[in-house]
Amino acid sequence: MSEIMKIFKIKAIGFSTLFLGLAQTSANAFTLDAFSDANVNTGTFYFNGSPITTQNGVFQAVSNLPNNATGLYYSDTDSDTGLSTSSVVGGSRHMTINTVDNSGEAILQTASSTLPDAIGLASDGTPSIATVVWNGSNTIDFNNLNSDANLNVNLTQEGDDSIVVDIILSDLGGKLTLELYDGTNFHPYEQDIPQVDPGNGFPEQTLYYDFSTYINNGVDVTSIDYIKMTIDSNNQSSYDARFDFIEAAIQPQGVPFDFSPSLGLILGGSLFSFLRLRKKFQQN
Repeated sequence: MSEIMKIFKIKAIGFSTLFLGLAQTSANAFTLDAFSDANVNTGTFYFNGSPITTQNGVFQAVSNLPNNATGLYYSDTDSDTGLSTSSVVGGSRHMTINTVDNSGEAILQTASSTLPDAIGLASDGTPSIATVVWNGSNTIDFNNLNSDANLNVNLTQEGDDSIVVDIILSDLGGKLTLELYDGTNFHPYEQDIPQVDPGNGFPEQTLYYDFSTYINNGVDVTSIDYIKMTIDSNNQSSYDARFDFIEAAIQPQGVPFDFSPSLGLILGGSLFSFLRLRKKFQQN
């Protein structure tokens, strides 16, 4: 075997090892909300502003309808408590929704038949702002979140460095803010939501809210009393967004895209196959 061929084989082994070494995704420690757990929620059908019937379902939803609306209406605030702490941190989820004006409908729902493991915001005809709060309490005052804050969670307990939100749909972008409160200080961390529309060539994406941003603004991430998520349509009147989970995780470092062990083996095997063909042609 020539020295050149030896070098090529060594390089092929090196590439295979490199790809395996680079195999990394966000290491998930614990789920803050899988958006899969909910209790009974009650909605009322309205026709020209008058209630005509009610119905119950096992999901959670809040909505805001225009005046004299026709359709299914849920309260614009709702608290779902007694949830499994293995899927919802603190065992409670509080939601509210507001619209900029009364010209259209907006709804925020989770753990439904159409969104069994996700949370989704849909607004039609009016910009909207939806809020979800995890405070570890059965009660909440949306005007004073500090009053019922009792989550008492250490976000770094598994060595994590970020909160992760998986975006499965966002046709018009928008803004997403995660606010953390440690009993003394709070900080809202806002990011633009990228356009995500898998059916039209915009794949799912992930937002990372690194703990260092909160720490640099005086928040103790080892003792969080509430987590507040705000989904803002950013003044866009026809808006759809869905999020898959929210959890603590380790953010991948230095890798522009996700590798996997299987990808490393495939690429390494391809290199070896190329070298065999190359040697065969050289012999001929």
